[in-house]
Amino acid sequence: MKLPTNSIRWHLQIWYASLLLIALAGLSFTVLRLSRIHRIRQLDQQITDQQRFFFKSLFPEKKLTGPSAESNKPAPPDPKEIYRRLQAEHQNPTSEILQAFSGTEPGFFYFAISDRDGSILLSSKNFPEGFVFPSEARGEDFDTQYFKGTYREHLRRGPPGIRVYFGMDASEVLKEMDQFAVSITLFAAGIWLVGLAGGWWIVGRALRPVQEISATAVAIAEGNLDQRIEWAGNQSELNQLAQVLNHTFDELASAMERQRQFTGNASHELRTPLTVILSETQRMLKRDRAPGEYRESMEICQQAGLRMKVLVEGLLLLARQENQNSAESRMPCNLQNIVEQSLNTLGHLAAERDMKIITDLASAPLVADAAALRILVDNLVENAISHHPGGGTVTLTLKNTEPAIQFEVADDGPGIDPAYHDKIFERFYQLDTSRSRGGGHSGLGLALVKRIAENHQGTCSLHSAPGKGSRFTVQFSKQTGEGSASLQI
Repeated sequence: MKLPTNSIRWHLQIWYASLLLIALAGLSFTVLRLSRIHRIRQLDQQITDQQRFFFKSLFPEKKLTGPSAESNKPAPPDPKEIYRRLQAEHQNPTSEILQAFSGTEPGFFYFAISDRDGSILLSSKNFPEGFVFPSEARGEDFDTQYFKGTYREHLRRGPPGIRVYFGMDASEVLKEMDQFAVSITLFAAGIWLVGLAGGWWIVGRALRPVQEISATAVAIAEGNLDQRIEWAGNQSELNQLAQVLNHTFDELASAMERQRQFTGNASHELRTPLTVILSETQRMLKRDRAPGEYRESMEICQQAGLRMKVLVEGLLLLARQENQNSAESRMPCNLQNIVEQSLNTLGHLAAERDMKIITDLASAPLVADAAALRILVDNLVENAISHHPGGGTVTLTLKNTEPAIQFEVADDGPGIDPAYHDKIFERFYQLDTSRSRGGGHSGLGLALVKRIAENHQGTCSLHSAPGKGSRFTVQFSKQTGEGSASLQI
């Protein structure tokens, strides 16, 4: 089975395992090294103590003086005297020296004395067989310690060339060191395996939100838009990411719900004029009709067709604004000129209803989509005129102050109940359905106004109450530079 080594979890696990292995190996090597040095020093101290015992037993009357007295190792007397006294000790069955250097149990001590050529002059009975003396560099004084197999030895040379060997069987100590090395190795391996298991669990726990994010994204892609990522509530990076994604999923669900409602509303609105056209044509085709009946039917179909045209144009404008994501169509313009052009076009509509339009327009240079702003102004002005019973006043105010450009359209009409303030910006929502349909309105005007304002980093709000008229306010943020204001795009 091929391991998923490309996953983040495996990359982290391999890196963690490598670092832990290096750390444990370094620590184990250091412990073993220090332990070995300590045990060897203990062996050397035991051999040194035996040397002191050896010389003190042979020369109980001799006291060490000079530099040798300050050191831990005794200086041997004259080798000839050592040889003579050892021979005398061999004649004594109760000699402590012979008893101390005669055992063969683990850890026993032994000694030997040789001449310059390596010939043994005198040795303990337990001296190892097959002993090979190290070579001597002529004229060199030396005092060395070394291992020879399982034996630890000290070699000392005197001025006349006689060499004295003191040794100890270190097999048990070496075995203990080997066992300690095995124990340390097994302990480090156990720690490493436990560390791997713990690291695997910790990494898995840390990456669990990523798995939940993936599973949630898959569920949402399959159509379960209510699915959300569960997060622990702390402020870790992954939990922060989960919050952001949950917010994104909420926005996505809302957008898809709006799209569903928009599609349903558009289908409903288009179905009515299509039904009128089809029913009228079927009715007229059943039998021959008088010319007046045909004319009446054609007028009905024309009104239905015009209704469809208004709906389709509104849908296209709204779709274009909702899909607008660049500033390519934005150029320097003046909102004052746009408002004045709109009044020139819609002035006759106010005159038909015997309404008066009052303006207070300041110059408002900005960088924007002039065509889109013209749609915004036309919809607000036409909405204020067409929903007024007539004989009233519409006031247009344009202010250019820091830090925003503000455009207001106010009327003294019947007003709107606060309960409907949010709904009137929804697609196809109409307070007076019969009058709106008769006037050729699609119910998309205020939705377009809000979308255009948002595309220009602006806001659209309503202040109204029954019997007190309505005031729509559109506000754009701006930047000041070189004497002109521009939208933050």
